[in-house]
Parts: sequence; structure tokens; C-alpha cells
Amino acid sequence: MKKFFVLFLTTLIILASSNCAKKNSDKNEAALKKQAEEKKIAAEIIVNILTVKTDFIEKTIAGKGSLSSKEKAVISPKQGGKIAKIFNDEGDAVKKGRIVAELEKEYILLSRKQAQANLERVNAEYQRSMEDLARLKNLLDKESIPRQKYDHAEAEFNILKANIKIANATLENVETQLRDADIIAPIDGIITSKLKNVGDMASIDKPIFTIEKLDKLEFKIDYPGSEINNIKIGTPVRISIEGFENKNIDCAINKISPVLNEQSRTVELIVYIDNSSRNFKPGMFGIYEMILQKKTDIIKIPKDVIVERTGKKFVFKVSADNLALPVEIETGIEQNNFVEIIKGLNSGDNIVVSGQNLLNGGESLRIHESK
Repeated sequence: MKKFFVLFLTTLIILASSNCAKKNSDKNEAALKKQAEEKKIAAEIIVNILTVKTDFIEKTIAGKGSLSSKEKAVISPKQGGKIAKIFNDEGDAVKKGRIVAELEKEYILLSRKQAQANLERVNAEYQRSMEDLARLKNLLDKESIPRQKYDHAEAEFNILKANIKIANATLENVETQLRDADIIAPIDGIITSKLKNVGDMASIDKPIFTIEKLDKLEFKIDYPGSEINNIKIGTPVRISIEGFENKNIDCAINKISPVLNEQSRTVELIVYIDNSSRNFKPGMFGIYEMILQKKTDIIKIPKDVIVERTGKKFVFKVSADNLALPVEIETGIEQNNFVEIIKGLNSGDNIVVSGQNLLNGGESLRIHESK
């Protein structure tokens, strides 16, 4: 009985020792696996990636320009005189043919009255002379008067006939002065400046008003003459006006100057801008972006993801098992921070966009963020 008990106890001790060994073995295996996993993680390079997609890209040139009115009239009187009336002020809309100011007319009206009276007098004298000449002609035909008397009457008649022309011309001149005392708007538009007031003296060389058409403006660009072959009438232009930077205006070149500015070596380009809202003012500056070339359905990527080594350009693709694969690329058009990829990438490829400078190829990658 004693021997059986000892044998039983020995068996229990052996079994317990075996279980302890197995547990210790399992713990060691788990620890080794954990260490291996940690080493693997430590060996991985953390990167951000981008999935390549098809897009469009534009080759552009940018610069500054300014707005001016497409049609502008500086109004001066056709004759000198004191300004008697002004009917409009800055900001007023006026129609072509409207009287906007008036010179004093009293002296002109007096001159017209005198010219009319003179014409009436000369006309009356002319009529009497014509009747006398007809009577004398009848007497001359009957040889009742000497030829000299008739010739004298005929000479007076011709003088009066000439005087009628002079009197008519004088009256017509005064009428012109009277019409020219009215200062008339030559175009439809907005009065953008009023330079004289009532009581001021006006003269031909001193403007009273400036009228401008503001419903359509011109955006003027001084474009490098050396680049003129890159553009033509109709070339697309994107414009942003100061104060309206968030509103891009899509338009096109409407005019190209036929001459080169000898000092600046630039050519003036004109782009028409609709301003029916009257938001824009002549004199405002703006930024333009001229679209010289546009490509669609192309691959483009940020320029800063490209790695240049030994004179070649590379990006790093991410393989299915998250390995870094160096791919040589060929680039095309650049636009801001992006560049066209002509060769080396396809839509759907995943490329490394941060951490790429740490790579040589074949490294195990851990994706931190996908863009």
C-alpha cells in the first residue's frame, strides 16, 4: 500500500513538471513571436500614399493687367464762353444727344437778332433793286435812258445780291454759335468726371465732362513680344480682378496690337469683360492666367513626390504586399505644384508621397495615410 502511494505521488509530480514545462515553452514561443513582430514593425518605413487618377492639366502664363473703358469721350465745348448751366453730375447715366451743360447765350441771341434784322434789310434792298433794274431795262430797250444809268443800277443790284449771301452766312454762323453753346453727350454712358462748374470759363482745350461706357470694359495686358507666337485671338484667359479675387472670369483675347512697344518690348493684348453688373471700375488691376495649352485624361502628380537620382526621375509605387518599387518616369507640362506624367504611371497606381526620400526600393512599407 505504501509503495502504491509513493508511485502515485511520483506520477503526479512528473505530470505537474510536464505541464509547467509546456506552459513555459508556450510563453517563450509567444515572446519570440512578439519580438519578431516588433522587429518587423521596426523595419517597416511609415509612408503616406496617393492613388493616381486621370485629370487635366494646363500650361499657363500669368501676370498683371488693368481695366479701362471700351469707349470713352472727353467733352469740351466747341467754342469758348462762360458756363451758365450744368444739368448732370458724376455718376449720372446719359444718352447720346442729351444736353449736359450750356454756355451763356445772351450775347449770341443778341447777335442773332442783329443778323436777322440785317438779312431782312438787305433782302428788302435787294427786292427794290431788282424791281428798279427791271424797270430800267425796259427803258433801256426803248432807248429812253442812257446805257450808263442802267449799268450803274445793275452794279448796285449785284452788290446787294452778294450782300444777301454775306447776311445769310452771318446768320448761319450765329445759329451755329447758338447750337454750340449747348454741350451734348456724344455717346451713351456714365459721367465719370465733372471738371467744371457753373460760372467757370470754358474753352475748346479744357474738358468739362468725361463720359465712359461701363457695361463692357477692356482688360489690357502688356505681353512679352518674344512670346507672341504662343498666343492668338481666341486664346483662353482667366482673370481675377482686385477686390473680387474669389471670382474668376473666363474669357479670351479679343485684340492683339499690331505694333511692339519699343521701350518695354511688349505687345498690348485686349480682353473684353462684361460689366453689366457695374461691379468693376476703370483703373482696377487684376491678375490674368493665359491658357496656352490644355490636356485632358492625363496623369498628374505633385512635383514634390518625385525623387531625382543620377539624372533620372523616379517615384515609388506600392506593391500588393506593401513593398517600395522604384519607377522611372517621364514628365510633361507643369502647372503650379503639379506635373504631367507622360510615362511610368497608370491610373489606379499607389505612389509614396511622403517618406520617399528614405527609400531605395524593396523596403517594407507601413501605410500611415492614403490620399
